[in-house]
Amino acid sequence: MHPSKVHTEIFTSLIQKEDWSSLARLMKNIDLNDIPNKKIRRRLFFTREVLDMHLQRLNGHGTINAALLVGTLKLISNLEKDAGISNHQFVIFAKALAAKFETQRLLVDKTLEKKLEFKKMKGLIDL
Repeated sequence: MHPSKVHTEIFTSLIQKEDWSSLARLMKNIDLNDIPNKKIRRRLFFTREVLDMHLQRLNGHGTINAALLVGTLKLISNLEKDAGISNHQFVIFAKALAAKFETQRLLVDKTLEKKLEFKKMKGLIDL
């Protein structure tokens, strides 16, 4: 097994035990300035702020909005495929965060929204 995959799995298991506000603080400390591509770096700064806002609003009742899970999975997929970033700290953190999201019950406000969100997930994860 590749060393970075081992580190990601260990990090993922450690994150499972943390509360949402601790994860938000941890995410804010990830340095994004080492990414050479300005466009990707700006996108990650914005994404980090949006994720921070969502993490601060999670209530700890074991539920998460399906759109947040799908958005996180799409972000990871786009960064790995389009940007070629797979071993950056932020991507590793996002993978661990997505794994924690997947342990939560999905909260969907409307039936149509549920269908649309799961349609977006097609090909991202095995259901």
